[in-house]
Amino acid sequence: MPAGDTDVIVAFCYLVTTCYLVRIRILMGVDGEYCPMAAESTQQERDVFEDDGPCAVVDSMEQIGSQWRLIVLHELQSGEQRFNELKESTDASSRTLSRVLDDLQELDFVDRRMEADAPVATYYSLTQKGRSLCPVFDAIESWADEWVDVGTRED
Repeated sequence: MPAGDTDVIVAFCYLVTTCYLVRIRILMGVDGEYCPMAAESTQQERDVFEDDGPCAVVDSMEQIGSQWRLIVLHELQSGEQRFNELKESTDASSRTLSRVLDDLQELDFVDRRMEADAPVATYYSLTQKGRSLCPVFDAIESWADEWVDVGTRED
């Protein structure tokens, strides 16, 4: 995976994590209990938190939001790959990649196919649910092209 792609994914993870933590800090007290007296929270924010829990963005990020999950999902957009191909292209350790692929398979983002030929080959590809994220990655990449290096650009 080109270094620029990894930077985009890491920047996105950082952005989402920061937004999530800020939201939780506003709505929750130090001990993790809901804090209705938080000065920064509005009544609407408190109502949403009490009625529905975390929003759909937070729920989605809990499924795909880890750095390694995003990297693997992004890498599989190019098509089916063997385990070792993914390991090489993502620079993940075998243990990390195995755990991430198991998680993504359990969440129905990734399919696993095994060929019984000697040696046994295991292939991974995106499911329909996983492929539905392709436009999301395109949008993140467009956003990153414009904003990620905003501090170093001349206006």
